[in-house]
Amino acid sequence: MSATRYRFGIGSLWKRLREDKLALLLVGFVLTGIVGAQINAWFQEASWERQKQFELLRHELDEGFSLIDELGTLIGERFFGLQRVVWASESQQPLQIEDTWDEYYAVVLQWNRRLIVNRARILRIFGADEARRFLNYSDENQPSLPQSVHGHFRKAHEAVLSLSQCVQTKCKDESRLLNASRQALNDLDILTDEYVERLAATLVSQAESMKLR
Repeated sequence: MSATRYRFGIGSLWKRLREDKLALLLVGFVLTGIVGAQINAWFQEASWERQKQFELLRHELDEGFSLIDELGTLIGERFFGLQRVVWASESQQPLQIEDTWDEYYAVVLQWNRRLIVNRARILRIFGADEARRFLNYSDENQPSLPQSVHGHFRKAHEAVLSLSQCVQTKCKDESRLLNASRQALNDLDILTDEYVERLAATLVSQAESMKLR
């Protein structure tokens, strides 16, 4: 079929449609239905994508808050365990020191078992910076100047251990070691509170932004 003949056929078809109002109306209905179906499909797809993103974000928020609860509990238990050892040392009770240290060390084992897993979870949910603030491998090279939560726990651990051993052996450095333990625990308390609060604030901000969508 030649191009001239094709244009003539199309032109004749449109001429007949203009003359036949019923046919023109039917064509209009067909075209409207096709366009409407396409628009509806587009809206459904866009709505599905938004719902999918919403569900993924909500799952991430739920997991994040669950992680904060677990970390907060573990941090609190380990910190309180150290504090109890210091109190027992201040009371000059060797047997109580041994008991409280054993109870504390059970928490340390739990902490160490979860250490790498918790760091990986923090990395996935909160990013690399917060993961390093929780566990920074460079702390191995400078244990006296830790940069992470874990590093500060280890510093406080060593300080309190030295104090408890001093009290049990009646060494002469008890006063100095007691002050060092108190300072280490004070620094640890401030650091861990700020860390957990910052993680929680990040999730709260994400939750608020999700409500605005």
